[in-house]
Amino acid sequence: MSDVEQEASGDVDNEQNEGQEAAEDFEGEGEGDEQDVEEEDKFEVEEKDPFELLNESDEDDEEQQAMYKEYQEVVNAIDAQNRIIKELKAKSNRLMFKKCKTYRDKQEYKQLRVCQEHEEIHLKVLVNRAMHLQNFGSPRRYRDIEMEVTEDEKSYFYTELQSTLSGFCPTDSADEYESDSESDNGLCCT
Repeated sequence: MSDVEQEASGDVDNEQNEGQEAAEDFEGEGEGDEQDVEEEDKFEVEEKDPFELLNESDEDDEEQQAMYKEYQEVVNAIDAQNRIIKELKAKSNRLMFKKCKTYRDKQEYKQLRVCQEHEEIHLKVLVNRAMHLQNFGSPRRYRDIEMEVTEDEKSYFYTELQSTLSGFCPTDSADEYESDSESDNGLCCT
């Protein structure tokens, strides 16, 4: 019974110490910002490289190391670009689903869409560069690269998927179907 009491009193002391540490952290939050950055840098160095070498016995030459470093920079740029596109999508969706749209809202929506298209072009360039570096860079195990997809691309892929599953080509009218003498059953080109 005394062991249980000692453990319970130890738990209370630990909870009090944690509360005091949290209060001290909150009070001195602005003072140790530089120390926090240095500690984070130490943790980043200690983490295992997710892009580890496939053949650990093979050493990268300088060119491969430079390409790998560039690849890491490109991946970081891709992540930043995806965040930018997500923010633009969120803003445009907010404007699109707004009940009372003003002229200014419509203009802002158009501007956001144009900006989003430019950012998507930049993202595709970055992804192509990352793919090039993966294919011709150092022999490493690379992670998947995520890429934001627009609403238009989603709807395009969805309609293409539906048309291939159904086996019939989408037609606008019956007249076009009757005038098409090459296809007897209306199947897509396969």
